[in-house]
Amino acid sequence: MIKGGNTLLLKQHFLYNVFENDSVGVIQMDINGYMKTVNHKFSEMVNFARDDLINQNFQYLVADEDRYLVAFLHNHLMHRIKHRNHRLMLDKRKNRPIVTHVSFALEFDEVHQEHYYIVIVQDMSELSSLTKELLNQKKILRDVIDHIDVHQAVIDRHWHYTSVNQLFARACSRSIEEIEGRHIRDVLPDHQYQQMIPMLQRCFQGEKCTWDQEFTLADQSVHYGVASLAPILNKFNEIDQCVLTTYDMTEQVLTQRALEKTKDDLQRLVHLDPMTQAFNRRYFMSMAEKTIASTLRNQDSLSVAMIDIDDFKSINDTFGHAVGDHVIITLAQQLSALTRTSDVVARLGGEEFAIILPRTQSDGAKIIAEKVRVQIEAHDVQINDIDFQFTISIGIAEIYLNIDTTIDTILHRADTALYYAKKHGKNQVIAHADISD
Repeated sequence: MIKGGNTLLLKQHFLYNVFENDSVGVIQMDINGYMKTVNHKFSEMVNFARDDLINQNFQYLVADEDRYLVAFLHNHLMHRIKHRNHRLMLDKRKNRPIVTHVSFALEFDEVHQEHYYIVIVQDMSELSSLTKELLNQKKILRDVIDHIDVHQAVIDRHWHYTSVNQLFARACSRSIEEIEGRHIRDVLPDHQYQQMIPMLQRCFQGEKCTWDQEFTLADQSVHYGVASLAPILNKFNEIDQCVLTTYDMTEQVLTQRALEKTKDDLQRLVHLDPMTQAFNRRYFMSMAEKTIASTLRNQDSLSVAMIDIDDFKSINDTFGHAVGDHVIITLAQQLSALTRTSDVVARLGGEEFAIILPRTQSDGAKIIAEKVRVQIEAHDVQINDIDFQFTISIGIAEIYLNIDTTIDTILHRADTALYYAKKHGKNQVIAHADISD
């Protein structure tokens, strides 16, 4: 964007040419839509005296069926889309409404430090008489369009670019001259060309299309945008061109992704035990109820294992709580490494852990648990010049499809089996089904 004095000169040059040329109506209005200045052509176009238009709201002139578009355009202009074109029906005093093409540009008054609109209104019924004048103003309009903060291109019925702005050309890593007159397949990457084919077909049938787009700039940075194609009517009310507009939404997309990642990270932290990074009791109970519901629905199998470190109090008393914490962390790491991805390992509290084993009968759960027990028994704990080993006891319980509806009853049986393992020698795996009454 050209800034400072150059911007002011550009705006003055543009406004001077447009105001002196009676082929288009020009309005300067405030941010709320009240007209502050109008030229002679506009007052003639709507058949109102200039003084009757000053300080009137622009919506006053818009036909009822198109008034909703004014709010739509205002909303877009105020959200970083600095330029917007649209066809509007304007009421003409003592006559039928006229069809116009209205171009809104959001500008900033450096002196008064406030935004305002420059609105250019073209009477579509006089389009043929305006052609020559519009061509004479092509350079001025090109300068204005090149400062619009969107990628814009016009495409004809043969799918050739007839006009593009600087932002569009830069996104294509080409100059304007290298793009205008060429077929879109010679300019766009193949994946974008394939995406454009159905959109252009629909647009030339009179449909406005909008879609998400990903594109790579010359510096190989990936950008994300919202693209739209809108048909352009000629003086015979036929579609002979479509205008392609792409709004760069990269900043918004990346911000949204960062927020989603932060949300996921926070959600994950809520589910984890801070010391061991295993799942916590709350998550275990939640996953257990979901898994049980699925198991009952599918008439499948499910087992739960309860794990407890043998003689943990003695470890704490002998080596201190720091070593005891290290033992708990070691067990959590071993459990995660030795179980399946479908299993849920959680620390229920203290030195007690539990595992949900979906689609696993008691015998299968015992095999997995025994593998864990053996690995723990063989593992050397080395910390602060201390080298020792510890063992665990494990209790197993399988779901009873005709009895269990919640995790509580299964956990109770697994805890009973764990207590039995502790009472009868420790360092072993006991299934509740194997305990004699």
